[in-house]
Amino acid sequence: IRDKLVTGVQTCALPICAQSVLSIRAGVLAHEGRLSPQHAVPAVLSPSGWFDNWFARIRRNAVRYTASALFEKTLGSGFQTHDLSVQGTAADRSLTGTVSENAIFVADGQGRTVRSISFGRATAIASDDQPFSASAQDVWRTSEHLQFDGGVRVDYNRSYDGAVPSARGGLRWSV
Repeated sequence: IRDKLVTGVQTCALPICAQSVLSIRAGVLAHEGRLSPQHAVPAVLSPSGWFDNWFARIRRNAVRYTASALFEKTLGSGFQTHDLSVQGTAADRSLTGTVSENAIFVADGQGRTVRSISFGRATAIASDDQPFSASAQDVWRTSEHLQFDGGVRVDYNRSYDGAVPSARGGLRWSV
């Protein structure tokens, strides 16, 4: 088994005015994984179980790039405030790889080969998508103890059902 993971994130927060901030974030995640037999000998299946080797070989590479922008603004002062935020996110994700199988020998109780199983050439796997999302939220503080929270979000992915809207609401009471 061999695994490599590379990650990186850069965030930049820009104050726009006294109570507003624009945050921009970019990131990457790359993951390579390999599962390979340790020896060049074929796998053997006998009445006492598997031995000598694995028969499958897998190679997988996954990469995700993400970029987002978040604007936050506070309106009001003291306990009478609205904390507003608007965010947009875009990503590009891909997965590629191969799956291949080595020959398997089936042995009887005395260790004699009674059957062999061969497989075709390696099979390629691949998938990619580009999800996008946009959201807006308001946290309204009406007093020292009461907050109302409301927001909307739209997720879009051309690989699935297209745009999917959602909403949320909440109430917080602090004792």
